[in-house]
Amino acid sequence: MRHVNVKIRGKIKNTGIRFHVMSEAYRFHINGEVKRINDELIEIDAEGPEIPLMQFLEWCKIGPPGCIFENVQFTDREICYYTSFNMV
Repeated sequence: MRHVNVKIRGKIKNTGIRFHVMSEAYRFHINGEVKRINDELIEIDAEGPEIPLMQFLEWCKIGPPGCIFENVQFTDREICYYTSFNMV
C-alpha cells in the first residue's frame, strides 16, 4: 500500500477533470480524493497497491482529452487509509 499526492497544473477549467480523475480512480481501485485548488490546479491524494497505483499515476501524467497538463508533481505521503475515492 502506498499514498501519493499529485498536483496537476494546466488548462483544466471546464473540462470535467475531477470527474475524469474519479472515474480512473474507480477503474484502478484507488482510494483517496481529488479537489480543485483553482482554475489551473487540482490536487489528488491517491492510495492503493503499488501496481494499480502506478497505472493510475501514469494516467495522471496524460489526463483525458481536452486537458493540457503543464506540470504534474508526485510526492509520497504517509498512508491515510481512505476507504473510497471522493471529490472535495
